[in-house]
Amino acid sequence: MPEGRPQYRTRRDANQATITADLVQLGFEVWDISTLPDAQCPGDILVRGWHHVLRCKVYQPFEVKTIGGRLSKRQRELAESGAVPVARQAEDVVGWYTRIPACDGEQHETRED
Repeated sequence: MPEGRPQYRTRRDANQATITADLVQLGFEVWDISTLPDAQCPGDILVRGWHHVLRCKVYQPFEVKTIGGRLSKRQRELAESGAVPVARQAEDVVGWYTRIPACDGEQHETRED
């Protein structure tokens, strides 16, 4: 069986509900995708929010992990590529929506001059 989440996982990370509630309160739309197979949609939550650099609404999946929670090899690869960032708290998601996206998988902070 490939490494990663089982096809029909029902357990959520302990902080997923808190992160979701915080994001909704900030005006983001959030969907729980944790029970979908990784091949269809990797990550635990799909977030839609206003990207302050791209100046449009963007859908982005995030892998939710608790502080100190460990990533599988596949989750680490997706996070390092920038495809599915890790969210340990709502601030991680909010921060993603203020970064300049880069083709090399690195994220660059925006500057307010």
